[in-house]
Amino acid sequence: MEDGRKVPIQHCPAIEKMTADSVTPVTRRDLRPDDWHLIWPELVEAQPVVSPPESANALPTASREAADA
Repeated sequence: MEDGRKVPIQHCPAIEKMTADSVTPVTRRDLRPDDWHLIWPELVEAQPVVSPPESANALPTASREAADA
């Protein structure tokens, strides 16, 4: 919350569920950024891993040719 107060823990799952299909869903991590991992340890394991797109791992053509030489 903007005034420094935290969203009550008991309301967070309902807020997350109500906003799940919205354009900007709000997660329990968003609502309690400082302590969500302590309150809901199951979310630590469920945290999505963001990997770079395939093209980010590809070498430019010149570098690829040099690597093959």
